[in-house]
Amino acid sequence: MNYITLPCSPKSDLNWTQLLPNEEEKALFWHFDLQIDFPLEEELPFQELSLALSLFREKVWPLYQEKTIGASFYRGSEIIPFHWTAHQENNWEEWKKEAPPLAEDHLRRLFVADAFAYYWQKLAHALPDELPIHLLFEKADNISSAERHHLLSKERYEYFRVGAEDLVGWSSDRWNRTCILPPERLSQALLFPEQKNLTPSLLQSIDRLLHQKPLRIIPEPFLNEEWDGVDELYLFTEGLSPQGERKLKGFTAAGGTIRPIA
Repeated sequence: MNYITLPCSPKSDLNWTQLLPNEEEKALFWHFDLQIDFPLEEELPFQELSLALSLFREKVWPLYQEKTIGASFYRGSEIIPFHWTAHQENNWEEWKKEAPPLAEDHLRRLFVADAFAYYWQKLAHALPDELPIHLLFEKADNISSAERHHLLSKERYEYFRVGAEDLVGWSSDRWNRTCILPPERLSQALLFPEQKNLTPSLLQSIDRLLHQKPLRIIPEPFLNEEWDGVDELYLFTEGLSPQGERKLKGFTAAGGTIRPIA
């Protein structure tokens, strides 16, 4: 597989001629180097990034569509660099009014992830719908396994494919070789509670369980679509929502076994 980086930042001249692969390449993965080193609320840089992605859609995609297996918007730390402007501090104050009672440093990481998820989703509108967009995260040492799963949850990045160390076989020292490894298909899974039901003690309990055994992680809102191949489903009863209880009936009706943890 050929991993191709295209400079797309507002500072780039968008002259990609020398970077494009030859016709013999059979599997292409594109990385759009966005270099978002500016406040997310600035409109001009967003328009310039959208222009770069539109150029790819119009000029590059038609030539390589059949050979392309995916693309990425981000590769870097799980703790995403962020400009905390006065505008974003105000947004943060409003956002945390609806946030669960978790540690502030973790909540701030969640706020930043939410902001980027929305920003990247808006940028993705400039690209072909059929192009899978990946986010490739390197492990941050000061985040627990439970916090990591919460931070990179499908609840947040529903419209992207997330690759991360310790989660889906991703290794940051192999950008060019294994950038789209699928999740390991385990028959045992953990039903991860909705964000609104999380507490510090519940996150700690989840972390202890994840250190005891390898488990697939299924966010509660996506149980119906992700239980395929799961025989046993672990869950913490204190984090289960009424909607989750109804979905569990479907899981057991399909032959699955529930392992509740009080």
